[in-house]
Amino acid sequence: MRYGEGVSIPSQRRWVRYVEFWARQLDRKYTPGKVKVLRIQFWGMALGDGGDKIEVGIAGFVDGKHEGSKAVNKIHVFDDTEVGISQRLLTMQRTIEGKVVTYIPRIEVRTTSDVNMFLTRHRLLHESERVPRLPLSISHCWINTAMEHQKLNHGDSGYTTEVLIP
Repeated sequence: MRYGEGVSIPSQRRWVRYVEFWARQLDRKYTPGKVKVLRIQFWGMALGDGGDKIEVGIAGFVDGKHEGSKAVNKIHVFDDTEVGISQRLLTMQRTIEGKVVTYIPRIEVRTTSDVNMFLTRHRLLHESERVPRLPLSISHCWINTAMEHQKLNHGDSGYTTEVLIP
């Protein structure tokens, strides 16, 4: 990434084209807001052989070091008491069969409309060691709930937005 030259990498350019289409062609208006994260669910996720530690959490924008700037910070990292496993998931859109891993925060997790869900798989170096080491894989997924809410509910308010990311 080149600093100081604005939008420079392909994913940034795609995002700008998407937002431009969303605003101009679909005539949508962005209204930032706050969201409460009720749960994150994964299906088809392999939990490993016991030698892995999986870190799942929520990140979002917070005020940065400089006036008017923003930074991305972890808001909540789920611990082992906040995870459950089931064999079936019922959603507003469909039923999913198979292993479903659900993360439900014990505390209230609030962030802006731009939500980052992250998952990092670490390998533990030794069985007796509880501190994760060596990140094996990292995944980040950004979603803008204001845009998804308008897409799913045609701009109506008062609905629960459920976003499925297969």
